[in-house]
Formats: sequence, structure tokens, C-alpha cells
Amino acid sequence: MKQPDTLDTYLNSHWQGFLVTYGALLTFVKEITNCAEQFEEERLQTMAEALAIALDDRTPAIRNSLCEFLPTDEDHILRNVIDTSNGREIVNMFNDSSLVQQLERWSKEHPQQSSQLQEILAELLYRPPVIGIYLRQSTLIALVSAVEVLIDALLFGYGWYNDQQYQSISNPDEKERTIEEHYQLRSWAKRWRKLEEVVSSDRWQKWKDEWQEIIARRNVCIHRGGRIDNQYLQQAGTYAPEQAQAERILLVPTQYLQRAMNVALMLAFTITQAAWRQWSKHHKLADKAVHDLTYELLCQRRFRLVTEMADFVESIGKERQPYVIVNLAIAFREQGRTVEMDRILGTLNTIYSRKQLPLIFQIALYILHEDYDNARHLMQKAGKELLYREYVRPQWPLFDPIRDKPWFRALFHSR
Repeated sequence: MKQPDTLDTYLNSHWQGFLVTYGALLTFVKEITNCAEQFEEERLQTMAEALAIALDDRTPAIRNSLCEFLPTDEDHILRNVIDTSNGREIVNMFNDSSLVQQLERWSKEHPQQSSQLQEILAELLYRPPVIGIYLRQSTLIALVSAVEVLIDALLFGYGWYNDQQYQSISNPDEKERTIEEHYQLRSWAKRWRKLEEVVSSDRWQKWKDEWQEIIARRNVCIHRGGRIDNQYLQQAGTYAPEQAQAERILLVPTQYLQRAMNVALMLAFTITQAAWRQWSKHHKLADKAVHDLTYELLCQRRFRLVTEMADFVESIGKERQPYVIVNLAIAFREQGRTVEMDRILGTLNTIYSRKQLPLIFQIALYILHEDYDNARHLMQKAGKELLYREYVRPQWPLFDPIRDKPWFRALFHSR
């Protein structure tokens, strides 16, 4: 396959490709899993109603009993039903020979109800309402694979564009085969070692331990049906769930999956950016990637994730990222962290100490400090040309506090 002419183009292409896959998985997490849970709730209600008829009992009571034996969306570990009060009671009941005899008599006296009860219980045992569990596991597996593909592409790119020992190979096919032999890694242990060798930054390593647990959880889901082994416990470290023990079944609750999505994005982003800035002399596309991500995360209202980028932005030089500074300040504002908002906004005065602060940043400072009258004056003075400035759009979260003001709507929207 023909590689792009420049490293910048190569890195940008693979970063954008990762974002496409990530965006699809994010949509899946938000929408499809909810649909699965709704479907499971409907099945559970149907089963409860059928059991209530067979047992001549009330549906809510039956439903509550069923729920005690099924995992919830908050469980990291599949519950051992024997440890539940109902589970112990059932075991004790079936150890009682007199109860077994009563059940046998009941089944003979009420053959239709008995048959119906057996069918319902068989369906519950062989096809329990756990679609959400499988969907979340599948999403986690796909997420880890997406990060693997990106990192493998980054390492190959280093070999293709930067490793001098391969630059003299003139035949592209031979060069590709040779580089793949040395850079196409098959385990995360090898990936970590190679990354530490060619991307000398500790910015991405802060996510390494948590990601290691995510990898380990993915591995037991694929290779052991979710059953915990000693390898998982060793790799997961302090990020393992409290009740994690060998042979217990590991689950993927929604809140955990959402956190895994965040960790995957930050790990992929910081590795890509660190590599980009170390391997390439040109950072225009890398800077744009930083801005685009902060803006998109703001629009998704994932404010905490934006603020987690603050240290990284400072490490790459804020003078190239004035819009990113404002976006970080917006995220701090939305979380009520005004001291940190003021601190990072103070860097704008440092960047523009020798020249006038651009109008859009003056407006941003007024809005962030809740001086809406001065913001209105400057925005009306600038007119609709603001709409066509780079990075400025009416939907920019900066404008949230004034979005419903009549003057704002008149400024940005035609009649």
C-alpha cells in the first residue's frame, strides 16, 4: 500500500481514522445499549407476568424475585446467587425432601400450570435477559482493538518515516515488509516497550495502568468467558474491582464502559500528539487536532474530559493554542472551577502582552467573567463577521449563558 508523502499527512490520516471508529463506538454506547436494556426490561416484565399466572401470585413480587438473580448494570462481578437470601432459601428448600414431594404432587394436580412454569424457567435459564451484558463486552473488545490499530500504525509510521536504517530501501514493498517485521507487534507488553523507546513522554503514561486493567478485562471476556484468572489480577493491579477473585465472572457495567471510552481517547490522543511533536518538524495539523478535539468534547458537554487535557496543552506551548485556552476555561466554568478558569485565562494576557488582544478573546473574557453588557457591545460592533471567523460558530459553548438573549439571536440568525 502506498504511504502518504509526509509524516504529518500519515499521522493525521490515522488519527482521523481512529476518531471515526471511536465516534461510532461512542454512539453505540449511548444509544444501542439503552435499547437493549429497554428490551430486557420488557422481557423481564413478560416473564414476571407469566410466572404470576402460573404461580397465582402478584407480578411485582415475582419481578422483584427475578431481579435478585440477575446482574444489574452496576455490577462488576456476576453475583453468586447462593450468597443471596433467596438463593440460600431455595437451596435449603430443595434439600427438604418433604418440599420435593409437595412439588411433585402439585405438578400432578396442576399439569397445565406445571408445564407453563417449566417452560418459563427453562427460557430464563437458557436465554436470560442479558443482551446488554454482551453488547457492553463487545464494545469494550472493539474499543481496545481500535486503540491497538492506532498504536500499531503510529509505530509503523515511525519505522517508515524516521528510522534511518530503513530509509535506504528503495523498493516500497520490501521496505514495508522489513518494517512490519520489526514494528508489527503482537502484544501490549511489546507495544509498551516500543512506545517508551520512541515516544519519550510521560504524558501518555499516566493512563497506562488504568488502560492495562481495561486490556486485561477485555482478554478475560474473549478468552475465558469473563472468568477471572491470576493473570487478570496481576495485570489489573489496583484498578481491579473490590470483589475480584479467581474464577468469578467479570462484567462490563455501563459506567465502567463510559470511563473506558474516556481513557481510550486520552491515551490515544496523548500518544499521537507526543509522537507527532517529537517525530515531525511541523505542528500545524497537530495543533488543529488539539483544537478540534477540545471543541468537539465541549459540544458533547464532556467537560471533565476537556479539563483533563489542560496539563497536556500547557506542555505543548499555549502560545499556539489561544482558542484551546478559551475552551479549557469554558470547561472549568461549567464545572464551577472558577479559580482554575481565571488561572488559565491569565495566560492569554501573557501571550498577547505586546499586542492588542484579538476581539474574539476580549469577548470571551467578558462572557466568562459574566460581563454580558460589554460582551454585547463588542459583539454588535463586530457584527456578523464573527460568524465567519475561524473556530467561531453560534453553537460554540462559550455562548451558552447568552444564547437565548434576543440580541444574540438577532446577531447570529437571519430573519
